[in-house]
Amino acid sequence: VKAARAEMKANEMSLQDVREQLALRTVETFTNLKRVREGLVLLKTQRQTIKDYLSRIQTLVDEGAADEAEYQQARDVSVILDNFIVDYEGQEKALESDYMQLTGAMPDAELMFTALPGENLPTDVDEAIVQAKEAHPLINAARFQSRSAQFDMDAEKSAYIPRFDGELSYLKSEKRDLLGGELEDGRALVRMNWEFETGGAQDARVQQRAQEHKAAIARVDEANRQIEKDIRVAYAQLETAQKQLENQKKRQDLNRKLLDTYNEQFEGARISLLQLMQADNQLLLTKLETLNAKSRMLLSQYSILAAMGRLQNALNVELASHDLRRTP
Repeated sequence: VKAARAEMKANEMSLQDVREQLALRTVETFTNLKRVREGLVLLKTQRQTIKDYLSRIQTLVDEGAADEAEYQQARDVSVILDNFIVDYEGQEKALESDYMQLTGAMPDAELMFTALPGENLPTDVDEAIVQAKEAHPLINAARFQSRSAQFDMDAEKSAYIPRFDGELSYLKSEKRDLLGGELEDGRALVRMNWEFETGGAQDARVQQRAQEHKAAIARVDEANRQIEKDIRVAYAQLETAQKQLENQKKRQDLNRKLLDTYNEQFEGARISLLQLMQADNQLLLTKLETLNAKSRMLLSQYSILAAMGRLQNALNVELASHDLRRTP
């Protein structure tokens, strides 16, 4: 009975770990979908800007102030931008399908984060590992499986012990009209059954249970090492993403200043309209890369929570009540 109860707890912990992984996949899909939609807004806005550049360059070509090569280069920039839009639209549809599969509902038109992970993250990786080893569902599942295996082993050893059965009976009868009319009889019987198996079958079963227990203990150690590895990798990815985001913001600021400088130079007839358009388009690309860097940093933080087994709590996920015993 104890083995069965421990196995049930192990299954509950395993189910919780599966929910944790599903929560991470949902967060990843949500974050990427938000990134793609924001990128599409930037791309479509830029497309309108590029059309305006093309119209102005075409006018310059018609007036003889620019050659046809500049117009063709400008068209190439426009085609590349259109390819970006097509790619992002394809990503959006794929991510919406993934989101529908994970949640059973299509995402809202406007995606908003209701819970950000930064407030729930331990600042130190070693602290995160300690917390994870105390409460991670995967580790707890392995611990309960180890406990169940130990109870199974103890139950198997019980066959070495004899079984005792007891019977107790008592009879009292009084019949005055008969000779010796009073009768009183009390009996107690103790029976001992002790079964011995020749050939070592019982010993083999005990040894098998013992090996299963050792394997279960090894799985606990393996789960601990796996969780520690996942947390360290997630923190390393977060550190990398933070540095990349800082660098990307610097690039975006530099490209914005470059565009401002090009605008001044264009007004002074020092650069062509094509060069101004290319600088404007380069600023767009750095904005998209900054969006990607922000998403990577956010996903790294969510990955840390998932590696710690705390993502559902951080997201305030409420589970629907469902009694498996009443399922038809």
